[in-house]
Amino acid sequence: MLKHLYTLSLITFILLLLACNKENDELCYVPINFNSSVYDINKTRVTEDSWDSGDKIGVFAIKSGASLHKEAIVENYDNLMFSTLGGGVFTYKNQPIYYPNDGSEIDFISYYPYLPNLISYTYPIDIDNQIDFMYSNNLKNASKYNRDNTLIFTRVLSKLSIIIDSDVSFTVEIKGVKKKAAFSLANGQFTIDETSVGKLLFTASDRDSNGLKEVNCFLLPTKEKNCIEVFFKQNDNAIYKWTVPHALENGKHYIYNLKLNKASSKVASTTSCVVCTS
Repeated sequence: MLKHLYTLSLITFILLLLACNKENDELCYVPINFNSSVYDINKTRVTEDSWDSGDKIGVFAIKSGASLHKEAIVENYDNLMFSTLGGGVFTYKNQPIYYPNDGSEIDFISYYPYLPNLISYTYPIDIDNQIDFMYSNNLKNASKYNRDNTLIFTRVLSKLSIIIDSDVSFTVEIKGVKKKAAFSLANGQFTIDETSVGKLLFTASDRDSNGLKEVNCFLLPTKEKNCIEVFFKQNDNAIYKWTVPHALENGKHYIYNLKLNKASSKVASTTSCVVCTS
């Protein structure tokens, strides 16, 4: 009888030990996921708490305090694709990945939209594609003990919005823009292709029922003022011309209200509002 009790007690002890070990293992493996927000007081496609379902970001995990390079990558977490169902919570696309088991701290760098096969940790930008490119490097010193984390994205490109008061339909041609650049995910800086000068074509859309029309576009930042020209065209003929009167800073949204003069080819009046977005 005592032998049976001893055997039963031993089995119970082993089961409890295994359960405790399993619980400890679960505590060791803490999955990585993110909340996110966009630093932007003017709501556009992706807003502070309204990502679209299926939006994808690229994520790098690096040693705390290090810059982004191959030797700094932690656990091979190199340009991993995280996605969201909406609401700004991003999870890894396949199966959970985890913070380092030893509790060491790591930093995260992220960008939107996701692009596979990046070269030298640079993101190629071509404004013909009109992508709302965003970047995040705020999340530092994260660990399994400090995992209440939010990626804060900032818009990197300049945005130009032109609201036009006109009774006629027209297309918009923007000239003098540099179209290609490489954005370093390591230091957050542009390298602009100075030879990529070209033009962009847009069709103005109706803004409201009062006859106002609108054009929105993303542009690379510029160093000089008066270098970007906007032509309003009918049947391929330019009937109005307007010049952006200042340089464009990255992360800023410039909104202009233009009134076209029916009696001449000049813009009759202009008002502007600059909205900081980063």
